[in-house]
Amino acid sequence: EIMNKENILHGLIYGGSYEVKPITVAIINSVRDKDLSYFQYLIFDEVHHLVAPEAISIIENNIFLGILGLTSTIHRQDRRHTLFDKYGLQVIYQISLEDSINQNILSNYKVYNVGLKLNPEEQQLSEELTSIIEAGNVKYKFNIQYANEQCRLEDRQACRYVRAIINRRKLLLKNSLKNIKIPEVISWFSNSKFIIFTEYIKSAEDIKKILSQNNIPNCIYHSKIKLE
Repeated sequence: EIMNKENILHGLIYGGSYEVKPITVAIINSVRDKDLSYFQYLIFDEVHHLVAPEAISIIENNIFLGILGLTSTIHRQDRRHTLFDKYGLQVIYQISLEDSINQNILSNYKVYNVGLKLNPEEQQLSEELTSIIEAGNVKYKFNIQYANEQCRLEDRQACRYVRAIINRRKLLLKNSLKNIKIPEVISWFSNSKFIIFTEYIKSAEDIKKILSQNNIPNCIYHSKIKLE
């Protein structure tokens, strides 16, 4: 939209569209297995995804004169951010959250910590997963990348450790009591507008249902909704 406004000729690569121009905007999943030798420079938003196993081929199979990456979360839990050095990618500029707010780059904000409990079944599962994770933390020294490598070598504890981390994250994200709390939080800020982000489509649909049940006007959008 910005390029259209500025009358900048550009191409788009995403979904069913594959239009290449000297300046091309692309979705990572649409180009990770493509020959990008036509391009001299790469600008990568959310660059911490570039070193993910499914995306690393972009820099392994292509040579660019320059790569500029942007991210606010460069450190990955699996420690694959350490691969940036291997490919000669260095941090050239960083700005703190405090300075970003003071310079009006980011809006100021306040964090409200809303405590939630797990239901008995979720609590039991959380404790079981946490026990596996704590034992894995000791053996693998919090190094998930190393644990993944050991899992591929058929280390059963490593596989259980990695799966437990993934499953506990999903459990907390999908806490059955979380969505029920949303109408209460909204009521704290009368006459305000809200945008609610979720990681899963089902969570978005569940939230919409709860908001409607509480007579709170709302709408929903996710990748499976086609706009007219």
